[in-house]
Amino acid sequence: MSTTISVIIPCFNAENFLDECLTSVLCQTLRNIEIICIDDGSSDNTLDCLKSFEPRVPPTISYKVLSQKNSGVSAARNLGIDVATGSFVCFLDPDDYYPSPNVLEKLYEAANNHNVLICGGSFSRYLQKSKKIITDFSGDYINYKFSEFKKNNYSDYQYNYGFHRFVYKRDFLNENNIRFPLLSRYQDPLFMVEAFFKAKYFFSIPDITYVYRKEHRTTKQTFNNKKKILDAFEGMNYLLNFAMKNNLEKLHHFVLNQQKEHIVSLVNELEKVHSDHNLNILNMLKKLWRS
Repeated sequence: MSTTISVIIPCFNAENFLDECLTSVLCQTLRNIEIICIDDGSSDNTLDCLKSFEPRVPPTISYKVLSQKNSGVSAARNLGIDVATGSFVCFLDPDDYYPSPNVLEKLYEAANNHNVLICGGSFSRYLQKSKKIITDFSGDYINYKFSEFKKNNYSDYQYNYGFHRFVYKRDFLNENNIRFPLLSRYQDPLFMVEAFFKAKYFFSIPDITYVYRKEHRTTKQTFNNKKKILDAFEGMNYLLNFAMKNNLEKLHHFVLNQQKEHIVSLVNELEKVHSDHNLNILNMLKKLWRS
């Protein structure tokens, strides 16, 4: 039988979370899935951990472990798409996991039954410190949640967050050469908007289909890296122009808010540590905001 879904997992120094992540895929009820793990030049035991899972893989799952010189998450995901054989592909980060064993089966059946190129469910956040899972969102983040089984027009949805909770028709991505831009930050929203805009329609299910682990991710590594800051703003500015060009007013508004939040977060972190380096970045942020 042909492969149903290829689950692409880019891995970099992720040894502490791989067990929960991979276990959530190995226990999926959907048959004939493919797991593609790409080690992105990890300096810890990630690659050994990935290989140690091979004896646990059931016969209904194809398990591939690839490795590359550290090139970033976009290059790793793109490699996964290139080698994938599934009818659909989806993306799982190594520190996240699927909330239930039937997530992929529900997404695959809904996508096929409704003949769509993209299908997804609701998003959730796992708070590492309190061990709580957040499933309700408000304001600009209300689009993380779907309330019904429905075919949606992207011109009505106009959102760019939570790309992980969807499955994407592989042939559609390849025929339109849709890949992740080689940015060190903000590459996910660009991929999501391009895919959804070209697909025009997607199908939603109300089930939670992804658990995003929060609080262990910080901005501290970002504000010391000028390239990451510039890449984030390059991605945001690209989407602002794309939204204006294609009359996506809601998307434009949301990206502007993202840009403001990003600046506030960076400034708050920078103000904690006074240095010439941080002062230079603060000045750069002011110029970016004025532009």
